[in-house]
Amino acid sequence: MALFLGIALPMLLIWEITTEQRGRLLWEAASTNNIITAEMLVLLGTDVNYNFGSGTALHMAAYNGNIKLMKFLIYHGAIVDCAGKFGVTPLYEAHENHQREAEQFLLAHGANADMSQINPP
Repeated sequence: MALFLGIALPMLLIWEITTEQRGRLLWEAASTNNIITAEMLVLLGTDVNYNFGSGTALHMAAYNGNIKLMKFLIYHGAIVDCAGKFGVTPLYEAHENHQREAEQFLLAHGANADMSQINPP
């Protein structure tokens, strides 16, 4: 019961924050591989495609090679080719960070393999 309250009570406060704040929390959860928090945020209605300027939660999951989180996000509507800053896609993040399994996963789920339009800094 204590574990449930430790997770559920803070999540009940999610309705007190803005859409942007929820999107940022999802991005941060994905960037730190915090799957439980990411899943709870999505299940409570956070937009899986919230773009935090530099990218979405899917960008961060791909960057980290977190296939489990990538599966969850795509299942809940994440856009596989969503472009972040400079046109960077989740596939590009996976490729640049040598996350080969993540690259293959994204390609298998419809990612565009053409990265010639991406202009990173």
